[in-house]
Amino acid sequence: MNRLKDKYIDIVKSRVDICQLVVDLCPGTELKPSGPHRKKCCCVFHQEHTPSLMLDTTMNRYKCFGCGKSGDVITFVEECQGLNFVDAVRCLLDMYCPDVDSHDLFEQSTPEEEERDRQAETMYIYNQYAQEFFRTQYEADNPEALACRRYAEQSDDGSSKGRWNKEFCRTFGLGYSPLRGNKFLQYAKDNGLNLAVLAKMGLLGEDDTHPGNYYDFYRGRLMIPQRDRYGRVQTFTARSINPQASVKYLNGRDSFIYRKSTSIFGIDIAMKAARQAGKCYLVEGAPDVMRLQSLGIANVVASLGGCWSKEQFEYFSRFSCSLCFIPDCDIPKDGERFGAGDKFVFVNGRLATEMGFQVSVREIPREGNLKQDADSYIISHARWESLTEKDFILWYAEKHYDTDSTNDDQLKVISEVCDLLVNIQSEVLQSSILSDLKEKYKKASVWKGALSDAARRRQEQKRRQAIKKSDELEGYRFYRKGFHYYDLDPQGREREWTNFIIRPLFLIADENKPSRIFELENESRTKRTIELQQADVTKLDRFKEKIEGKGDFRFFEKQEKYELLKAYIYGKTEEAQRVPQLGWNNIGERGFYAFCNGIIYEGKWKPVDEYGVIRLDNENFYLPAMSKIHKRNKTAFLNERRFIHAPKREVSMEQYFNLLHELYGNNAVVAVCFYLATLFRDIITDSTRSFPVLNIYGKKGTGKTEFALSLISLFQRSPEVSNLESTTYYAMGDKCAEVSNMLVHFDEYKNSLSKKHIDFLKGIYDSAGRTKRSADGERRESTNVACGVILTGQEMPTVDIALFSRVLFLESQKSERTKEETDKYQQFMKLRNMCPTNITVDLMRYRDNFNAGWMNAWKKALYQIKSEVDYSVIGERFINNWAMMLATYYCLHPIVEGLPFSEKTVHDICIEGLKYQHSLCNTTDEIAVFWSMFSKSRQLGDIKEGQDYKVVSVKSLKITTKNRERKTIDFDEPRYILFVREKICIAKANMQARREGKVLISDESLLSYLVSTPDYYGKTISPLKFYVLDETGKPTRKTGEAGNNSLLFDQERAIAFDYQSICGNYDINLLIMSETTNIQGQGEIQSNELDIYGSTE
Repeated sequence: MNRLKDKYIDIVKSRVDICQLVVDLCPGTELKPSGPHRKKCCCVFHQEHTPSLMLDTTMNRYKCFGCGKSGDVITFVEECQGLNFVDAVRCLLDMYCPDVDSHDLFEQSTPEEEERDRQAETMYIYNQYAQEFFRTQYEADNPEALACRRYAEQSDDGSSKGRWNKEFCRTFGLGYSPLRGNKFLQYAKDNGLNLAVLAKMGLLGEDDTHPGNYYDFYRGRLMIPQRDRYGRVQTFTARSINPQASVKYLNGRDSFIYRKSTSIFGIDIAMKAARQAGKCYLVEGAPDVMRLQSLGIANVVASLGGCWSKEQFEYFSRFSCSLCFIPDCDIPKDGERFGAGDKFVFVNGRLATEMGFQVSVREIPREGNLKQDADSYIISHARWESLTEKDFILWYAEKHYDTDSTNDDQLKVISEVCDLLVNIQSEVLQSSILSDLKEKYKKASVWKGALSDAARRRQEQKRRQAIKKSDELEGYRFYRKGFHYYDLDPQGREREWTNFIIRPLFLIADENKPSRIFELENESRTKRTIELQQADVTKLDRFKEKIEGKGDFRFFEKQEKYELLKAYIYGKTEEAQRVPQLGWNNIGERGFYAFCNGIIYEGKWKPVDEYGVIRLDNENFYLPAMSKIHKRNKTAFLNERRFIHAPKREVSMEQYFNLLHELYGNNAVVAVCFYLATLFRDIITDSTRSFPVLNIYGKKGTGKTEFALSLISLFQRSPEVSNLESTTYYAMGDKCAEVSNMLVHFDEYKNSLSKKHIDFLKGIYDSAGRTKRSADGERRESTNVACGVILTGQEMPTVDIALFSRVLFLESQKSERTKEETDKYQQFMKLRNMCPTNITVDLMRYRDNFNAGWMNAWKKALYQIKSEVDYSVIGERFINNWAMMLATYYCLHPIVEGLPFSEKTVHDICIEGLKYQHSLCNTTDEIAVFWSMFSKSRQLGDIKEGQDYKVVSVKSLKITTKNRERKTIDFDEPRYILFVREKICIAKANMQARREGKVLISDESLLSYLVSTPDYYGKTISPLKFYVLDETGKPTRKTGEAGNNSLLFDQERAIAFDYQSICGNYDINLLIMSETTNIQGQGEIQSNELDIYGSTE
């Protein structure tokens, strides 16, 4: 998967001006001033005559106070031009950044990164929902919202002395969380959001004593959105509007998209201005940032986490900008010399200086004992301009150096200041600051000597860090220095073993192929996490070959020393068991259900770590597909990576199954039962010893494959369809062996498949796979089938009655949808594309319940079915197949919320399906005999083409259905239709059957069977012409009085069949020549729509 590179998004947001963009994309738009750094115009998204679209040049954002649309320059292009995010960035690059070479616009992401991106995208979407909810509550017409707006907004008439300008508040996107009623919780439920994810994000709280009971975490608070540099809401800072509140501010919880140590408040707006000004102002809180930004000072940010981190400062390194702190003016506590604001800058300014930044300070003047911060003090540009900016080191010295203190105290301060000064990389700047220090505090030689001492201390500190030995090798007769291993030779000299260090991580226990996972890191700080087969670790030469293939990782010593290294590796390694297949695994203490990125253990989801390992209390398990070891390998674990639990959002089980039912009717009910049974297949087969295949049969275009994929999507993302015509017998076995209690789909079933294919499909019923010789050639190994199999195709599995009796047969007939059905289908596809594996994960919580209740449900279903059908006629296998489906639903329906069908509905559908399939089994035998006799009679000359039947290629067919409904069928492409004169053909086939000692059922019963098959279209509305043949088999001609010859025809309404389907299902061929006719005579018709109906004259 390709991802847009961050640098191009940064370039666009830094270079493009929102006002210029609006004018360029919407010619004729007139911008009017609306304050010192705002402009307004008529909204381009809806019709209006009074300007309500506000453009904030400081924030580089827009907000319409009419329709509510808001965003940044990228969002504007998306909305205005109807583009997606990537194309919007492309458009802006083309328009405003022609100098930028964008040939490498994308970067390849790893499967691990893709998975993280998907989870992050879900959280961003949830924050959009939350932002919209809080914004709506903020603008609501009720006392709570009014009180919040009074706190936040300054009114135009001066009646409200809020904190910020009204337009700024609305453009910024302030919101409000109601005090009572858990309104956000209800909003989340109404929109189908995953409450557990919202709790992880900190938007909901969870009752510790009652897990699963959620409530609104933020109550009665002003909600301030915190955005990332792309303008996406990461989290919220919540400010209480109650002056009596004990906790004024609540910050967001760490998640996939927000970490206090890396996130920066205001960066989405500050980024552009910081690039342009080469400077960024650092304040303590979100309101401080908002105050300065409301005054048009855009390049200001805050950490919100108490202290700045290295990761946060490293972000500014990209801009090559200097940093200026604006500390709060706090009153020192009793007995202390400095207030909290000064201490904040001492710590963070030191870190920034050590990281190579040029740092300065703008200090708010102290006015008596009044606490001030940027929000309360800098209320105008005049106040801002009055603040003096000083170099941080000079400011630090001024704060700490006391001319009245003792000489020792002064020398200590000089040493501290020089420890800061030594980090200044510019010799010119360092020399200038040193001159200022010497001039102000005298003692020039002391300052100079202290700076030299500081330089030596810094160098020694780096050296000590480089050679620091680790304690982990104690007792192993070698040691680590830097990124090398050494021991001492007999003379006491160091002897180098490696140019890398190794961190043993896991021994992967596997009966056939045990392996070990290591992390290597060399002196160049190159890291590689690798998995080696045990055979590659045992011998030094193989070990060297493998690690040297991963980069510059060399072992210099011999086998003797390597044995010592192995002792360390083996002694420090955890063990993890390789998970043998996806789905249900009856291993470990209790067993578990595995996707490629985690397991369901005791009803709870346990994700893999970065190495692909799941750590339980007493055991570890290994799933390699999502491990960072293999993330660069795009071809490995392709099928396993499809079985991933990573829904884009939680999908309601009830909604999903109901829509499936509305689209596919009663077939969907059976399919849902089959899906549910597959989840607990091992429990079911313990008592039944068999498990059927789900067969969905239908013509082309009836939606059978999409129907099947709707079930497969409950396990997989972007599922692969296996075409049986191109899938070998061996590949079928391997595909089934990869999963247990999951679904596998085989498409394009045909009766002409090889005997091995057919036998394999039959063997699935008894869980028999295929047998192969083991790798060592000494024994035979079996690949058992422990999955549910869906079989789709355009032919009924009639080649072997034993196969037909091993399937649940569903017939997909509907090929056309109404507009309402199409809308529902699109709605359903949106749900399916959400990757609804959460339904499967939720259902696995009931495994213990299913295990306890299965036998009673099974006995109940068998008893009911046997009491309603003729057990002696239908047979045990058919009954068992359908009883499994019914019993599964009986077992789960009372305990699982969200199963939408009543038990009676499922019961009736299963009984009907059983009877219908059994009737097809009987009719299939009789019909197969009929078509066989039909074909032989044709070969013997009793049934003649043109006289008794004809095969015609048509694009349109006018018929009367079994229900006597007149209907016209239009085909996309010309289709061969078999037209049969029913009475004469049935009679002649009966004659041939009697010659062979066979007895066909009555003509009336046989005809009813024929018209019930899926191959049957209907009876022609108008009669067709059929030749009258003479004793030589030639068309009879009649000579008129005028001497002209004309052909003689019989006319009869014929029954119409799908010719290709008849040939495929019954292995016959009736087409010697292709004949097209018109209604007047025996001519060749060139038009696309063939009129095959004869005149009645």
